[in-house]
Amino acid sequence: MFIDAFLKTLNPFSIARQKDGSAVTLPTEITADSDRIIARLPKEQIPPDTAALDFLPDFFIGKEGEDGYMVFPGNMLCRFSGHENVTKQACSPIMPLFGAKTSAFCFAGVITGNREDSIIMADIRDGQYRTYPRFQLEGDGAPADLQVEYIFLIGEDADYSGMARAYRNMRLKDGLIPLKDRAKTKPSLAYAVDAPYIRIRMGWKPVPSPVPEQTPETEPPMFTACGCGQVSLLLDAMQKSGIDKAELCLVGWNIRGHDGRWPQALPVEEGIGGEVGLRALIAKAQSMGYQITCHTNSSDAYRIADCWDDGFVRKNRDGSLQKGGTWSGGQMYNTCPKATYEISRTMLDQVYALGFRGLHYIDVVSVVPPKKCCDPNHPLTRAEDREWYTKIFRYAADKMGGIASEGGFDHMSDILDYGLYIHFGGNRTNPLCDEDIPLWQMVYHGIILHNPSTNTVNYPLKPTDSLLEEVEFGGRPSFYYYSRFVTESETRKNWMGTVDMRCSTPDELAESIAALAQSYEEYKTRRDLQYCFMDRHEKLADGVYKVTYSDGTVVLVNRGEATYEPETLAGKSYKILRRQN
Repeated sequence: MFIDAFLKTLNPFSIARQKDGSAVTLPTEITADSDRIIARLPKEQIPPDTAALDFLPDFFIGKEGEDGYMVFPGNMLCRFSGHENVTKQACSPIMPLFGAKTSAFCFAGVITGNREDSIIMADIRDGQYRTYPRFQLEGDGAPADLQVEYIFLIGEDADYSGMARAYRNMRLKDGLIPLKDRAKTKPSLAYAVDAPYIRIRMGWKPVPSPVPEQTPETEPPMFTACGCGQVSLLLDAMQKSGIDKAELCLVGWNIRGHDGRWPQALPVEEGIGGEVGLRALIAKAQSMGYQITCHTNSSDAYRIADCWDDGFVRKNRDGSLQKGGTWSGGQMYNTCPKATYEISRTMLDQVYALGFRGLHYIDVVSVVPPKKCCDPNHPLTRAEDREWYTKIFRYAADKMGGIASEGGFDHMSDILDYGLYIHFGGNRTNPLCDEDIPLWQMVYHGIILHNPSTNTVNYPLKPTDSLLEEVEFGGRPSFYYYSRFVTESETRKNWMGTVDMRCSTPDELAESIAALAQSYEEYKTRRDLQYCFMDRHEKLADGVYKVTYSDGTVVLVNRGEATYEPETLAGKSYKILRRQN
């Protein structure tokens, strides 16, 4: 009955914005189910010169001062109050999920057709608030019909927690397997659930590089921060401190260190101990009961690579090579996963032969949205980009025991086991964000292991707020030795912050081991929750939050200074309340 009444007020149109700046209004098909409206626009009805398409931009309107909010996929809640006029992409398109709660209704919007081309917009004008998907078509047409499901939520489901649960239920229905079930058949994953994640950057060339287009003759020297011998001492200290489980990931073990010559990996960098030293280190770690993996890259390339070929680089529409930033290897170029699939497989075979096992880490892919390739020899839509990277990830997971990457973008969720920092530093600088909420976590906690944000990397050495974010958002402890490697400037920073883990001296080693041991003991009290869904997140008071898990466990977090009296929860602390059976 509610949906029938809502349909009578809905003006079902989308706006196709043409490349010449004009706009075309398109009627959009609407069908209704018991709890949802399904809106669809067949790809054939979209004008061929459409640059971008705003899908049902007037589906809902919130009003200034109204009790309610909009929810964006980057863990952001935006209230209907105090925001300036703006029309912009709300945040990174980490999930095809958005929603709103008004005084009249609450809905979760899920993009179910052509999601790879979509972003989520925020439109605030003259006291009216809107959010809707925009499909970035760029004059290429749509590879699939555009479709969005608007799920109406009632009762206890009518809030942002309900929005997340609705999308999680869709993903599970699509075949996503919970962590507790995958871990039964993947020993490396089961081990990772129990273990802190420790990344060690062994060596690198200057960043940004003083030589953008490097050759073996002009290549800058590599700095060795932590060779195999030093990592071996770290292992001894970990074992002595009582850390019986840890997953190590070696970064910069490859030729000329971190981002040295991708997609070339071998020979193993002599500066860190060469292949003999690396094999001995891997064997030692495994003999001590530790899981040891490494970092590779299947998306970046540098001209200095011995396998360099213009043909495997993504092409822009004008045929030029698609560039990225400037890193250790110089000017970085974006590779096409279809064109480099065999190169990636060869690299993964080499990694396997060295002895690495665990959740193998492939950089970048899950922290950026899919990209197009316009090379006529290997053209890719964004959806095809996802398919090819899924093939690469699956190959790595099958060989090594699991797969990790840099973030938690939804397009890799079918295969990802662990995402390093789901967000870069949270949303505190985004003017649209009134509240950080664990929206991604309420969808994927209990499915994908993760670390909440760059704020929580090395959290025992940071202010207590980092620990509280880690706990509130259900993270797996994640550490990074030598996280600071960028030469900082006004425009370029070390994104994990200035607090670093180091082990170059006895004092540095002792400090870092103390932080690891402290974190490991703390994590033991809550690591079983990794197998549970995060069902509800509630704000009890300013700075005080309640998180409820699917097994009935409640976690209370007080980020404020004062004691929260109803629960006698001291400021800057948390409490775990187990359900009594």
